[in-house]
Amino acid sequence: MQGKFTASRGTAAREILSRISISRVYSALSAESGIETPPIRGRRAVAFWRNGDGHNVALDDETNTYYDHARAEGGGVLALVQTVRACSKQEALFWIADLAGMRLSSSLNTSASRRKRQQRARAGSDARKMWARDRECVASLRWARDQYLRAYHRAQRYIIEHSLEGPISVLAADVWELYGQRYQEFDQHIERMIHCDFQTLKLAFRRLQREESAHV
Repeated sequence: MQGKFTASRGTAAREILSRISISRVYSALSAESGIETPPIRGRRAVAFWRNGDGHNVALDDETNTYYDHARAEGGGVLALVQTVRACSKQEALFWIADLAGMRLSSSLNTSASRRKRQQRARAGSDARKMWARDRECVASLRWARDQYLRAYHRAQRYIIEHSLEGPISVLAADVWELYGQRYQEFDQHIERMIHCDFQTLKLAFRRLQREESAHV
């Protein structure tokens, strides 16, 4: 096991960040999340933290930066950790230091430092729960959307095969029109969930937690 290097208080953040690549940070964040994520492919990765389903995130180990092409946003190692773990810059730096086998100061065993580590652990746990809840919601919306879409296509096939003659055909036309609107509405909801910015999602998750606690 690699020993931990204890840095002085004056250790610059860039010294810590220079000891670890952004691809390693991405892999560690993915493993921590518990989300089954496709491997990095040709310096491109999946944005698992927002339910991304394509290799839209560019990882550059030379500059230690990432860029999410689907969201047109990116940054350095700190920004990636902050985005995925929903934490502050200082908390992200502590997390990276732990991953790199370094310590920011010799006071990590103090009660204040223990509280900070506990807070970082809770932040990571909350982020994982939040993304898990988001994935469940998107999966439920997709399931409901698919039910309407199948009924829409069945009605469409019936109309094509039987034209609009008779009461059943009229009913099929009504189903075709109504369910066509509904599956498109679900598509819009799914898109909003997938592309929801992190802070909005975080606020919604916290509000849901408060509501659930109130009903316990």
